[in-house]
Amino acid sequence: MTASPEPTLDRLRAGDLDGAWSTFVDRYRRLIFAQIRRATTEPDDVMDIFAHVCERLRENDLARLKRFAFDPAPRASFATWLVAVLRNLIVDWFRARDGRSRAQPPRSLSPLGKRMYELVFLEHRSHREASELVLLANGDTGVTAGDCRRALREAHRAAFIGAIGTRARPVVAVPYAEWVAATADASFVHDAGEALRLAMQALDEETQLVIQLFVVEEMPAADIAHVLRLGSAKAVYNKVYRGLAVVREALARL
Repeated sequence: MTASPEPTLDRLRAGDLDGAWSTFVDRYRRLIFAQIRRATTEPDDVMDIFAHVCERLRENDLARLKRFAFDPAPRASFATWLVAVLRNLIVDWFRARDGRSRAQPPRSLSPLGKRMYELVFLEHRSHREASELVLLANGDTGVTAGDCRRALREAHRAAFIGAIGTRARPVVAVPYAEWVAATADASFVHDAGEALRLAMQALDEETQLVIQLFVVEEMPAADIAHVLRLGSAKAVYNKVYRGLAVVREALARL
């Protein structure tokens, strides 16, 4: 009999809650810790957040996991869904400990850059939605779509460079294609962003997640292989290289 690709969900559907939780923790422990360490490197915080995440996922008889398990048409793979859930739980932990005052844009940003930072990194809105909100709110001030793109690039640089290694590093929930587009040159960002979105959409969900974890989250290839059951780090490298080859080909056509 062929083993299920996601035994956690099989056990949830069978009503075996203890077995489902044990399987889940064994399979996804490394992914959980990797996501936590994107937000903080403080050992005590890491363990406290891990306990918080486990408590939230276990509450109400694994209600969150059950919702995915019994969803007749999930929009993402389980691992992709889990990454988004973990990020939200991590943000919740920091807000409960420090209050919302902790979640502030870096002071070095321009006013427009700060607003984009709030919308993208703190409210987890897409680039398109953030730009539309800014344009609507500043319609009488002469703010243009180009201004929004420059502010997005400024916000991303502050998030990924200025805060690296500090406790204030934001928990990023921005799609890989948008992150790459926002770090490109201003004259290139619009066309590149659209090409990247289309290229990433052409990839299967597992490859998209592998690229996200390896390139953006900087998760070790061996850990990704273990979490996603890819066999070895070499399999991760192969998926990353092939996926990025698709991206490079899309950019070459611009």
